[in-house]
Amino acid sequence: MFDYASQKPLHKYTAQFGSFRGAIEVFKEGVVLHNGARNIAMRSNYVQSVIQKSSEPFSKVGVELSYYDVFGNLEKVAFQIRETDFKALRQDLGK
Repeated sequence: MFDYASQKPLHKYTAQFGSFRGAIEVFKEGVVLHNGARNIAMRSNYVQSVIQKSSEPFSKVGVELSYYDVFGNLEKVAFQIRETDFKALRQDLGK
């Protein structure tokens, strides 16, 4: 993992994780998902894909982020985010 506590995020996006409101912070070395219950930190090269799964009202989209955890298992996280933030997040991650 990378030490995100001592760094300032390059970008921060607000997201809805089910019934929790959270944030996605993009750093130079990685990404941190703050989903209300816990913080999920991952390096940028561990992210496999960021895809749009659905269109939601009020210009939001349903997104699925697939990443590899420290044990090599493929994990998936679903959340809702504004459409413009989704495009910027994909560009930040190079996906």
